[in-house]
Amino acid sequence: MLVGIYCAMRIFASVGRSSSRFADTVGFFSVDYLGRESRLWPVTFLYSIVTNDTMRVALHITLGTMAWAFLAYVVARKSRYPYFVTAVILLFGLSPQVTRFDLAILSESIGLSLLIICIATSIQYLATPSQRYLYVWIASLATFSMVRASQLVVLFIITAVSVIILVQRRTVRQTVFAVTLVILSLWAGIQLRNNRSMSELNLYTVLQE
Repeated sequence: MLVGIYCAMRIFASVGRSSSRFADTVGFFSVDYLGRESRLWPVTFLYSIVTNDTMRVALHITLGTMAWAFLAYVVARKSRYPYFVTAVILLFGLSPQVTRFDLAILSESIGLSLLIICIATSIQYLATPSQRYLYVWIASLATFSMVRASQLVVLFIITAVSVIILVQRRTVRQTVFAVTLVILSLWAGIQLRNNRSMSELNLYTVLQE
């Protein structure tokens, strides 16, 4: 019920307002999985499937609702007051800092939703360690990290830590975990090298902010 109310309120926040394109929006319309286009693949992949701006706004709202609902579920199920915790988390998900990006045909809304999913899967895996949740966490980490070149540092740091742990504790699970992250980091490194000019611009923008 709370998730339904959240979704309705998020839709209401965009009703009667048109979507907005910006100078760099066109960069999200070309997909390349090796970083040879101006933008990395996660957002451009989704925009290549959803080609209408109105439907892209719907995509932002749907993905955002799923992300915040998942985070609320993961946190609330460990709480003595699940409804209160759910309401608080969903309320954060309705803040203007979140919903204002729904109408923008850029990477911010999708990137934020992927960040929330990554946080939720991290909590889920720490609470219930299993191979299934580990794979889901790796997928969410890689997808979030590859939204913008500046976010790849998260993947690189976690990969480095996993390799250090592997040297100290050579279990089968840790080996698979580390090798998977190394492969993803190599892929990310190729994208970063091919996307050098945009990567430097993104890093400069982050430093300025």
